[in-house]
Amino acid sequence: MRGSRDGDLQIFRGIRYGADTGARRFMPPVAPAAWRGIADATAFGAASVQPGSEPNQSEDCLFLNVTAPIHLATRLLPMLRARPEAMIVNVTSGLAIAPRAASPIYCATKAALRSFSMALRAQLKGSGVHVLEVLPPVVETKMTASRSGGKMPAAECARQAVAAMEAGRDEANVGQVKLLRFVYSLSPALARRVMMGF
Repeated sequence: MRGSRDGDLQIFRGIRYGADTGARRFMPPVAPAAWRGIADATAFGAASVQPGSEPNQSEDCLFLNVTAPIHLATRLLPMLRARPEAMIVNVTSGLAIAPRAASPIYCATKAALRSFSMALRAQLKGSGVHVLEVLPPVVETKMTASRSGGKMPAAECARQAVAAMEAGRDEANVGQVKLLRFVYSLSPALARRVMMGF
């Protein structure tokens, strides 16, 4: 596996988690075929479909942001229930509250995971398993490097998420998402209008 290095950190990107989904849509994932030689993991793989993107990327985005966390949570649930206390932490986005026009599939996946988190939290009420949803703003990462405007440092986003875990909160509205949540509570239509052009 060929990766890249950033200081002391070894980075691997775009590692396939399953075979292409086209012919097996809505079926259980299968392992990717074995490869010979060195697999290149120096660039990100498929992401949310955007204008001009390949159509199969929407399938990958749905699998990664919706199917994978749901499968992970449900398969771990018996073990989590057996513990005195446990927590499921799902990372959605402020875009789960109000979408932006530039990335409809990504926004839809985050809204789906938000809905799952809320329903699962209600389902597990009274058990020892707590469900926390973390809603970050635009975070300063390699993925957002080409974006201009204010971005939250990743370490600060993680700090706020951990603080919410320690406090046992249901939601962690991080950074500017606090403002979005407030606007949405006053007028969902206004929040959507603002975010569509964001």
